[in-house]
Amino acid sequence: MRCNLSSLSRLVLSIAGVLFAHFIIYKEKFLVLFVNSKLPIEDSLPVVLPSSFLPSKVIYMDKVPINRNGKIDRAKLMGILEEHCSKLKTTSSLTTFLGKFGIVEESDFYHSFVDYGNYLISTRVSRSFMFHKVSGVRSLEAAEIALHLGSADALHDILNPNLTIQEVLLKYASKSQDNEPEGLQLLGQHTEAVNVPITTSHQSDILWAYDTGKCIDGTPLLTR
Repeated sequence: MRCNLSSLSRLVLSIAGVLFAHFIIYKEKFLVLFVNSKLPIEDSLPVVLPSSFLPSKVIYMDKVPINRNGKIDRAKLMGILEEHCSKLKTTSSLTTFLGKFGIVEESDFYHSFVDYGNYLISTRVSRSFMFHKVSGVRSLEAAEIALHLGSADALHDILNPNLTIQEVLLKYASKSQDNEPEGLQLLGQHTEAVNVPITTSHQSDILWAYDTGKCIDGTPLLTR
């Protein structure tokens, strides 16, 4: 599907408060929007843009980079994008990023990106809490996650219901996070507590078949 990036930029400029808008295609797969705006525009984009051309990521800028010819400096825009993506170099920053999509519980990592959650999470609004249901990522959200993982191929696996979130992260994130592979393996690692019953009632006397004089040795015999 083809599109005119300049036309898309003009549509974004029609949103109130937008002073600058520029699209680029990253790695021949991801549509990225650079914008200078007085207010967040994510909620307004679906109103002015066709659903097929919603950006995988929106990057807000205070200043527009201009080259010596007076044109938009695409190289600097690419550098800004790479910097944004490179911030996810640690396990903590990656889990914080995934929290944006409601992936906050340990159990989420055992489900796929498309069916995790299915529970209510709360968002603080003033002094009260607003509850909403989480039920997996959509195509646009999957594209943003794939962009941050640095691979267009990740998009297919993110939308694969047969791959868990942990499996996808280990497959792609570990390739770009050589400094912390063990941390990634701990994402979603399952721990289990075992309840051991304790009784204060009288127990049977125990005699040892042979007393070696050591702390514990031999075979215990129960006597009645």
